[in-house]
Amino acid sequence: MSHVTLAQGADATSPEGRGYATYDGPVRVPEKCRVVRAMAVHEDLGLSSEIVAVQIPHGGAGQKPPIDLNLPALWTKQTKLDDTAAVWDFIGRLAKNQNVLALEVGITAESSNGSEHVDYSGAVEEGYTAESLTRNANTLQSLVGAGSLRMLVGGLRFPTGQALVDWLKASNQPFDATGVDQK
Repeated sequence: MSHVTLAQGADATSPEGRGYATYDGPVRVPEKCRVVRAMAVHEDLGLSSEIVAVQIPHGGAGQKPPIDLNLPALWTKQTKLDDTAAVWDFIGRLAKNQNVLALEVGITAESSNGSEHVDYSGAVEEGYTAESLTRNANTLQSLVGAGSLRMLVGGLRFPTGQALVDWLKASNQPFDATGVDQK
């Protein structure tokens, strides 16, 4: 059986000491909790992970991100798409959000037997639209035949900080202000 043990509170020191709880599913963090220390445990194999400390920001779930929601925003965190379905899903989301542009793109098409692969790498100043990514991905796939696609996106340009926040929420990605440039 595997589970996660947590210690919560300002003075939480270890999920192995006093005041810890064991969870096998979603964890509810109390509103006033500022630090959660966690480790994964697999009792049957006698394995446990390192202890990870997570700082919980003040202000709760309704807290506004520390960016200007009205200014353009650049998301500088890489997006790595490791399978064909994820690549086409990403391109589909770009098509629905036509004001969002992908930056510094790398696409790899690989034949179904793995014997051939073709790479595309580019960083056009105006960014990549869903249409241009579709064209590039289809061209690469036509060169290797049936197979798989992978893509690495170096960043995303949004018309507003709010558009960035909405994109991250829709794609279940955490907001991290260190990944935002609004200069």
